[in-house]
Amino acid sequence: MKQITLILLVVFFLTGCSANRVNTEFKFGNKLAKRGLWKEAYYRWTRALKAGDDSAAIHNNIAISLEYQNKLAEAEAEYQKALKLSPGNEYIKRNISRLKKRMNPDIESDFEEKKDLKKMKKKDKRRRK
Repeated sequence: MKQITLILLVVFFLTGCSANRVNTEFKFGNKLAKRGLWKEAYYRWTRALKAGDDSAAIHNNIAISLEYQNKLAEAEAEYQKALKLSPGNEYIKRNISRLKKRMNPDIESDFEEKKDLKKMKKKDKRRRK
């Protein structure tokens, strides 16, 4: 009976440590990302995943770090994992949309042309006045 109690205490203790480790790694990764240290942030977020938290937020952050490292195909896979875990998350959907524009140069140039066209129209209106 004492052995079972001891085993249960050890399991509960380790579970608590694991949850704390996930939170610590996740927050530290966020701090690193704010400094622009994307490789180190990626490392911390993947450690948080390995510690047992398969959350949409972690997958989303990993995808963003991969984007900053120009690993776009890997980033897309991480965004899809995040979206699967949180299907209604508009932030993740917006990130996927931005990534697809980056991956398809035609979409980006088309977007830039529209911005340039708007600027030209504004200049023409000013000249007419």
